[in-house]
Amino acid sequence: MKLIECIKYMRKYGKRPTYSCKCRLCGKIYYNIQKIGHLGYCSIKCGTNGSSWKKETGKYYPCGVCKKSVWKVPWERKHYKRVFCSKKCFGIGSRCEKSHRWAGGIRIHNGYKFIWTYLSYGKGKYISEHRIIMEKFLCRKLKPFETIHHKNGIKTDNRIDNLEVWTKRQQPAGQRVSDLLNFVATNYKTEIENILHK
Repeated sequence: MKLIECIKYMRKYGKRPTYSCKCRLCGKIYYNIQKIGHLGYCSIKCGTNGSSWKKETGKYYPCGVCKKSVWKVPWERKHYKRVFCSKKCFGIGSRCEKSHRWAGGIRIHNGYKFIWTYLSYGKGKYISEHRIIMEKFLCRKLKPFETIHHKNGIKTDNRIDNLEVWTKRQQPAGQRVSDLLNFVATNYKTEIENILHK
């Protein structure tokens, strides 16, 4: 179709003229503005699977989750170390320990130490280490209104001697003065003596 005929068609019907084409790979009939759209393929998937360069240089690799064979070319294997056949398998294969960002299941957030733990129904989440230690010591689950207090104020010091159970209603902001004074007196004796002798 010439340019003038194309312009007349657009003015009459309000859209560009389309041609019916047959896909070279799957044989599906599709419509395109040009006579040979996408080099004769109905979609990007058919185009990549049907192109000769991919057939010559590619190779089948097993999926990292379901072991289904997936066709990959060398540059795809260079950029992506693991092979997945679908988004679902990618989501399963890049979780927790399988993730490239896995740091051993330990996180520090707001000074507290969190550990990755698996729950009973197959999923997992990060739970604070001091809560896990206290639950093991008490042999029961902590109630929602119970919190764990660090006696010496060091949030990563999760020894059982340093932990005590408080309730949210009774726990004030900060530390108990007696605990703070005992901690300073035992750990900073020389500094206290220097201040007193001045």
